Amino acid sequence: SDWSSDVCSSDLVANAIAQSYLQHSYEIRYKATAGLSQFMERQLEELRAKMEKSSEALARFERELNVINPEEKTSILTARLLELNKNYTEAQTDRVSKEAAFKAVENGSFAAALTSSQGDALKKLSEDLNEAQRHFADVKVTFGSKHPEYPKAQTRVAELEKQLDAARANVSRRAEVEFKQAQSREQMLEAAVGQTKKEFDDLNARSFEYQTLKREADGDKQLYEELVRRIKEAGINASFQNSSIRVADAARPQRSEE
Repeated sequence: SDWSSDVCSSDLVANAIAQSYLQHSYEIRYKATAGLSQFMERQLEELRAKMEKSSEALARFERELNVINPEEKTSILTARLLELNKNYTEAQTDRVSKEAAFKAVENGSFAAALTSSQGDALKKLSEDLNEAQRHFADVKVTFGSKHPEYPKAQTRVAELEKQLDAARANVSRRAEVEFKQAQSREQMLEAAVGQTKKEFDDLNARSFEYQTLKREADGDKQLYEELVRRIKEAGINASFQNSSIRVADAARPQRSEE
């Protein structure tokens, strides 16, 4: 009947309008998403340039310092400085001791000479000389200068005195050499401590600049990666025709009651 045809036509029109509205909503949302993606892609290019610039600045700074991780280098320098200071203190003590020994021997202190590395040899020579002097004194008193034993005893004393003087001179030279070696080691360690401390101070002073550059480079990288992720998500979402607007039930002709 005409009434049934009109009802069917109106149902079709209603369904078409609903589908058209849904399509229109989808197209608006798609265009908005596409526009946002284009905007984010432009931002991505700018952020990529910024990230490359900050990364290059950090790499240039590391090359300038000749170190990849200043914090690790600082720890190494700290440990080295502690060890050098310990060795330097020990070298100072050793130099003071050997300087005192050298000056004592140089001033003719026989007791100081006896405490040297050749002290045992000096002690033996000293004992031999004392014994020879006592023997010579006995010969002189008992036999007199005309006795054949006299020149022999006298010569023995002279030889031992000469040996003792040579030994003492040798002790003095050795003490001087040991003092100068200790002095040289102290000076070398002092220079090493100063150089390491300067390197540590320079690195420590620039550590703040490194941390700033590193934070900036890491932050730019994280922002770049996050934007890439969002652009991918936007592209995926735009490809689906999902919408919060849905047709609950399509329009159908009303069933006539008999």
